[in-house]
Amino acid sequence: MNRVTSLLPALCLALVVLAGCGKKSSTTPPPVGNTAEPAGSVEPATPAEPATPAVKPTPSDAELDALFARTLEFLSQFADAVAKNEKDCKKMAAAMTAVFDANAALLAEAKAYEGNEEVDAKADAYMKAHEAQLEASMGKMMPGMQACSGDTDVQAAMERFDAM
Repeated sequence: MNRVTSLLPALCLALVVLAGCGKKSSTTPPPVGNTAEPAGSVEPATPAEPATPAVKPTPSDAELDALFARTLEFLSQFADAVAKNEKDCKKMAAAMTAVFDANAALLAEAKAYEGNEEVDAKADAYMKAHEAQLEASMGKMMPGMQACSGDTDVQAAMERFDAM
């Protein structure tokens, strides 16, 4: 199975993540206490791990519903970009990137909720209630994603999405 085809399930999950279903953080807190090297040591000090960003607090249900609705609209735009260009992978990659760029603020906002379990649960419920719309978008993009699964530009666009 090639990279884009194998990314399709991850894309589905990532799009739900965008709606607030974030990954659980697996970072461990830095050690407490004196971690300084003893005098005369020649070993370099280990750099401290970056601080884990605070999880954004849960907004109102109305604000979350608006975020989730915008996420479904993003998914629809993404599906259109893929479907309209399923015969030309280079154009598909450009269209995908344009959709990602146009929705950068949405992607950043949704990412801020990663790790917020209350938002995760509400996103799950919202997406389940809107499953038909979600499945329609996924079905619309499937042929194009399969057709261009080996294209390096499409793969680069997906990597850009993953990095956002």
